[in-house]
Amino acid sequence: MPERKPADVKPQVPPALEPERGKPNPKDAAEATRSPAAPPAPAGAEPARAPTAPPVSPTVIAKAEPGRGPAAIEAPKADAAAGRTAAKAPADAWERGRDYELGTGGVAVDLAEAAKWYQRGADQGDARAQASLGFAYQNGRGVPVDYVAARKWFEKGAAQGNPAAQNNLGNLHQSGLGVARNDVLAVEWYRKASDQGYAIAQNNLGLLLENGRGVFRDVAGAAALFRRAADAGNMNAMYNLARLYEAGTGVPKDRTEAIKWHRAAAEKGQKSAATRLAEIEGGGAK
Repeated sequence: MPERKPADVKPQVPPALEPERGKPNPKDAAEATRSPAAPPAPAGAEPARAPTAPPVSPTVIAKAEPGRGPAAIEAPKADAAAGRTAAKAPADAWERGRDYELGTGGVAVDLAEAAKWYQRGADQGDARAQASLGFAYQNGRGVPVDYVAARKWFEKGAAQGNPAAQNNLGNLHQSGLGVARNDVLAVEWYRKASDQGYAIAQNNLGLLLENGRGVFRDVAGAAALFRRAADAGNMNAMYNLARLYEAGTGVPKDRTEAIKWHRAAAEKGQKSAATRLAEIEGGGAK
């Protein structure tokens, strides 16, 4: 079959090809970790560096308004289930926010209340709460969509080594939401999260390597990242690895491996993989 061209990496394209946003979880590191050196920039690439810069994210919803931000969140309401009105420590605030986000701990789902608790923890320096609050602003979960505020909190969490914050900050830089678009910075932040084993960032970084965005093109390196993320269960990485096996780019051409990974991704709900698997197995593959 003719070689398939590398997938585009623009936002608002097929599911596996747009940068993934990472939702913070209890396993996210709260302490800073070793920061790898920034990759060499390709000719003509935008200048790199400074965790104080801009861009990435799919859907363009409301643009951030300069004057609007986290300070507008009200204080958490009295929490009958927890028997308190304030958290004793930042971790308590983050955990209570998770309860309200997920509907656990004896409370019903209330995203606005979750955002208030995340705000409390974030103000107290909890990296997980900062990442969660940034995610809330990035996706309009309990607060208005505000990419500038999202960037602010992702930067704070990323500086402490939180991989979800690092990934989502890279996401903003790649898409140019809340900041100027800068693929070099996107690569830098994805790499930091990827080096901590964060599968979503490994897939995002792999796509930039595959397409030479913000870094010299390295399809073999992209395949290695897709494989690591796929082994960790990331369905989009499974699909992207299958694409490479099918085309024979970055890895030896292998129809069996391509079908294996398309099927694994499809079983997890990856629609592009399901479509391609049907084409291959139905004899309609080109």
